[in-house]
Amino acid sequence: TNNTLRAAKATQKQMRARRSELGGTVNASKQRIDYLRELLDTKKAEREANIEYGGGGESEIIDEEEYAYIQELKQTKFTYKEAHTEMRAATQAMESANSTADETRVELLAQFESWYSLSFSEEAENDAMNTSSMSVGELGQTKGDDMDDDEQFDQLQLDRVMAEEPDSLAFVNARKSVIKRGGANAARLRN
Repeated sequence: TNNTLRAAKATQKQMRARRSELGGTVNASKQRIDYLRELLDTKKAEREANIEYGGGGESEIIDEEEYAYIQELKQTKFTYKEAHTEMRAATQAMESANSTADETRVELLAQFESWYSLSFSEEAENDAMNTSSMSVGELGQTKGDDMDDDEQFDQLQLDRVMAEEPDSLAFVNARKSVIKRGGANAARLRN
């Protein structure tokens, strides 16, 4: 799933760059088309003016320069259409990659939340079962080792909790477990 997300993000990036490149081509082609149309309109107006003042004749005959403008206009229109079609395809591919990335993110988040709830709820239940079945004296015993300062502090805290609020022992153990593991909420729990 993570590979799918990476692939979708890479496709997004490629299509965004391709769309930008094609957008530049489309814009340049459009500007050139507009310029060529102006030139052709000017040539046509000149030709019609020459016919009026020149006294009749063939209005359909175009000169070599006007013919070159017409040919360039056709080629530029073709380039414009191709680039525009490719740009639309790149946009669709980018949008498809966006939706794939969004769906994959949702799936990854759901998997993480499932894992997180299973991991931490099982540990909390195991800690609660282990400590609730032991007596206060058993909780203080280790496997024949002398306790260091941290273990002694933990034992004193455990004894205090059992004396004051025995029902909160599972919570205290779960909290310690999260803090030891350095989970996302560990810093907040320390305060």
